[in-house]
Amino acid sequence: QTDYLDQKLQALGEGNEHHLTLAIEETLWTDEVISLLAGLQQRFPMTNLDLLIEPSANIARLIAEGQAQLGIVYQNDRVFAAPDSFFLGHARFVTAAARQHPLAQLPEVHLNDLRQHCQLIHCSFGQNEPDFGQTVAQQHWQINSFYLLYELACNGLGWAHIPEKLLEETWLEHSLVRLNVHNEPQGSLIPVVGLIAPSHRRGEVTQYLIAQLQVQWKE
Repeated sequence: QTDYLDQKLQALGEGNEHHLTLAIEETLWTDEVISLLAGLQQRFPMTNLDLLIEPSANIARLIAEGQAQLGIVYQNDRVFAAPDSFFLGHARFVTAAARQHPLAQLPEVHLNDLRQHCQLIHCSFGQNEPDFGQTVAQQHWQINSFYLLYELACNGLGWAHIPEKLLEETWLEHSLVRLNVHNEPQGSLIPVVGLIAPSHRRGEVTQYLIAQLQVQWKE
């Protein structure tokens, strides 16, 4: 017990954060992030970590309120890159539907085709506008989780604009196909950024996380 307290005091004296809350967008949680955190644990054994998996808009709110010190999010119209944020890279979003969906049978999908079918929209709680893309279909369902949205799309309940990585996840049922949308055959690129709480002082742990995340995204 005495050794633990001595190590804790030493870590604090060196400017290492003894507690950190890290919030990550649910579809940005990867095996590479787990490896990064394993390295963090070995390097800073005295730091306690709280991990939160949330939609990007929720993370931006937690960061602004100081309830989380560091966040990894998709940047959109409601998640702006603050002065203390740092750029990581881009994630490709594509339009997809179930293999048996009528849209999946078309060699090329036009806007008018999309309008005729239910659109599954990722929308943060309390918002009326989609987090990514725009509402084009008269009938649309709003869902605040990409994984739930994915399941609904797999069951043929509509089409959706989703992170391309969901089509590549080995543990997910691969019953969705990417649609060849006219004027957007390659999908769209969404910035991925790190957010830092305005009140948070960047200690050695935070600096280590930022550096490792940037290296990870460059690879």
